[in-house]
Amino acid sequence: MTRKKHTDSQANRRQPDGAMSLKELKEAYDDACLKGDLHTAVQVAVTMASINFGEGLARLSFILRTHDMYPQLVDFLKGSLPIAMENESVEFCQNMRRDLVNALIHSGKFQEAKQLIDEMLKEGMSGLKVQRVQCCLKLEELDEAETFAREAISDGEAGAKEALADVLYTRDRYQEAEALLAPLFRNGENVGQKLACCLFFQNREDEALWICHQQMAKGDQDVLPLMFHCLISKNRLPQALDILMLLQQLGRENDIPLEPRAHVYLNLGMWPQALQCIEELLDQSFCRKYVLGKVHCLQELNRYDDVLPLLNRASRKLKGETFWFHRGNLHIQQNNFYEAARCYRKSLALCEPEAADASLSLGKIYLVDRQYDLALQYFQEAQMNGAQEAAYNMALVYCEMGALKEAESWVSINERQSGNSPELNYIRGCILMKQNKTQEAIDIFSDCADHEEWRALIQLANLSAAEKDDEKATRLYALACAKDADNACSSFGHFLLKRNETLLGLFYLERAWNEKRDYQALTALCLKAAELPPSVFSPAHLEKLRQDAKTYRHGLLSRPRKAKPTPQPDQNGTPTDDQ
Repeated sequence: MTRKKHTDSQANRRQPDGAMSLKELKEAYDDACLKGDLHTAVQVAVTMASINFGEGLARLSFILRTHDMYPQLVDFLKGSLPIAMENESVEFCQNMRRDLVNALIHSGKFQEAKQLIDEMLKEGMSGLKVQRVQCCLKLEELDEAETFAREAISDGEAGAKEALADVLYTRDRYQEAEALLAPLFRNGENVGQKLACCLFFQNREDEALWICHQQMAKGDQDVLPLMFHCLISKNRLPQALDILMLLQQLGRENDIPLEPRAHVYLNLGMWPQALQCIEELLDQSFCRKYVLGKVHCLQELNRYDDVLPLLNRASRKLKGETFWFHRGNLHIQQNNFYEAARCYRKSLALCEPEAADASLSLGKIYLVDRQYDLALQYFQEAQMNGAQEAAYNMALVYCEMGALKEAESWVSINERQSGNSPELNYIRGCILMKQNKTQEAIDIFSDCADHEEWRALIQLANLSAAEKDDEKATRLYALACAKDADNACSSFGHFLLKRNETLLGLFYLERAWNEKRDYQALTALCLKAAELPPSVFSPAHLEKLRQDAKTYRHGLLSRPRKAKPTPQPDQNGTPTDDQ
């Protein structure tokens, strides 16, 4: 091949047809680049190539590469290569073909790039095996990719070790990939993100985070998503949220998938943000998991009216899904225990995945209603289905029934399973009180109250009331009510009625009914209100309360069940069945 000659005088003089000289074209190109006029810059570079092919090609390749216009670069190089082969040197044409290979790879045309590389390798050209590895990786030809990567290392090609590390990483051989990347990282090569990924997938999150911080110090913000996932794995959610906020500021929030974003927001109580993510997930895949995530967010946002329509829609769209347990939870949060019990029974009848939790919830409803046989029956079912909390509730029921030996046995079982806690100490205090060991009970209740076990305040108040220390009892009851402890309002209401503070007592009894659906409080309220003149307590109000009591009792007792044998702790502390 011969190369076309151009002298400076020829290149810079104005052509007969009025065309610009090479010097003027360079100035026009620079001016267009400064103004950000991409279209003009490309046109000038093409014109420049018609006068001086090398000058024009260099500028056109640069501007197309820097603006990620690789398909246009491919078209230009393909069209220009035959001209170059007639007029330019062999070395120049080889470099053009190398540029074409890179442009094809960046354009996603890996098969075509691979074929061109094979042709060039047959011609004896070198330094192409790393690009060959890249093509094989994209085409999922991993055996071939590994072979060429090892040959590239033997040939001493630049980037060959990193290319082999990419192959090994793709094959989940993270330890081998790490062995190749670590020396490169120590030598200052930009492989930190890949090395951190290898460490992350070996469950070495702390080391991966250290590498990421090193990269961030160099200004590499591409490691932020990996840092986020490392922090999620370590359950360091506040720090993960900081990374997410930074990505939002950079306009790169979508670098983190929706589900881990929702996970962070849910666990940190950021309900509006979690709801937004979950709604997007539901648009992509309407499934049980995302439905329940949205239900949780709506309930936390007190948007109860939106929950039931969502569950109904999900039941229609998802075959075999009924969501009765979650309907029951909705009614619990609205203090509608009658409807909640009905939903939990349906959940049990249909053997929903949450059947154990449904039994547990029913047991709690009957425990509050002081129907201890039914409570024990449902707690027994819950425990047989693997609900650990059932054992604690068994202890509580036996204590309420006065079966103190059984209660102590279940407390011991709970302690072995989950360790000691203020909740267990509260039951111990109740047992001591029923054994007339008052001072020991007071000591335990006082310690429980210090650890936020607010039911202990009620017991302390009851003991103070029994000792006729009304001032102390009033203070403790009021404190318990302020913390919204179970049965606090009811206990305070009964105490106030005994002190003949009738109206205030009725207020707390009605609050116990409205907020906790305490049937015993409602019964006392109706009895006392019936004694008052109509001017103090209206007959219509009293009639409504009586209807509430009737409906509640009918709802809870609408499905009597045959009692099952109650499990008793054996000598080793393990529950057994009498049968």
